[in-house]
Amino acid sequence: MEPKVTIKDIAKNTGTSVASVHRALHGGSGVGKDLRRRILEEAKRCHYQFDETASLMRRSTIHITVLLPRPENNERFYYHGLWQGIAREAARLQRVKASVRMVETSYGVDQIAKALEMLYDEMDQQNERMDGLVTICDDEESAVWIRRFIRRGTAVALVDRSLPIEGIACSVAVGVADMGRAAMELAALYCFREGTSSRSLQRDFPGRFVNAGQEYPIGQQPGIVLVNSSRHRSSARVFSDAARERMRQIWGECEQGLTEYSEVTEQEVRSILRNILQTASPAAVITASARSTFWVCDEISRFYDQYPHRRRERPPVIGTDLYPEQARFFEDGTLKATIYQSHLTSGEQCMSHLFDHLVGLDSAGGTVLPQPLCIIMKDNYRSFLANDLHKNKMIV
Repeated sequence: MEPKVTIKDIAKNTGTSVASVHRALHGGSGVGKDLRRRILEEAKRCHYQFDETASLMRRSTIHITVLLPRPENNERFYYHGLWQGIAREAARLQRVKASVRMVETSYGVDQIAKALEMLYDEMDQQNERMDGLVTICDDEESAVWIRRFIRRGTAVALVDRSLPIEGIACSVAVGVADMGRAAMELAALYCFREGTSSRSLQRDFPGRFVNAGQEYPIGQQPGIVLVNSSRHRSSARVFSDAARERMRQIWGECEQGLTEYSEVTEQEVRSILRNILQTASPAAVITASARSTFWVCDEISRFYDQYPHRRRERPPVIGTDLYPEQARFFEDGTLKATIYQSHLTSGEQCMSHLFDHLVGLDSAGGTVLPQPLCIIMKDNYRSFLANDLHKNKMIV
């Protein structure tokens, strides 16, 4: 077991005094910018323990608020893992003089700006202290409120960010464009396997945008279906643009072979799919969110349970995210693949790095936390689900 790193070790390694190290770690004055940077970098390199640094770096309690949608109903698929990761890290941080307030708002991600506004007003009325805020931003209205928190002096960490915002402490690198490209690549593989060529995609499938309230004419079957979120959300536009770009690279100029449904409710998605499947099967179905993946898989699975003699026509579904409810869709062959970034790890990383920022270990801010994309299929989904379940049981 390696010996515990002390302030004296950091002072020796940086060629300075114990007092200077103490002031740098504590955020005190009397230490030059370059020396402070060297000391903080050395503390991080040596894995200087937070339980020791916290009492030195910050004598008062650090107050962090987490504001995210409540993980229930259609929000449970995406936010359940995030909240679990945040709770794991919050349990650790509370041992080092951090007070973490969890706000599970009833507003969904499409209305998170309203929840941010309410939190901002609450701070004004109650004069509450908030050193750090963990939340999400996927539209310009939310970004307006996040900028207000930053101007007020609150360090903001974003577990999901699709818009550029100056002054944030850190954000998780959510690869929405990579997801869109990978989804189309996987859809293409299944289309080619079934013999759907560029020519047949252009000839047989009239692509179009279909928004809420529009009916898709029976008999006009889409080639590849993309079920997207509301296009006022940045992530929805980025996913769609990336998928279309990859489609052009694979098939050439045949974007008419893609039909995109956006701003549609669960009931509308289910009705549209059932009407399409009554006539013929699309070449593939891509879903751009955790909730739409469940809606699409559940409706397609129900349809072919009702018409088992047509199961050979079942279109391949390429989904996003990973959660236990998807297991039956992998097993019955509805869900061929899903593209996933670990929500649990994202929640942990965001909380941990925000704390680093608040105690001075990352004074610059603006850090983008890398998070790899994984392609999950029937052969490996169990190991990924088991890994997250194991982590959930290891709350420290």
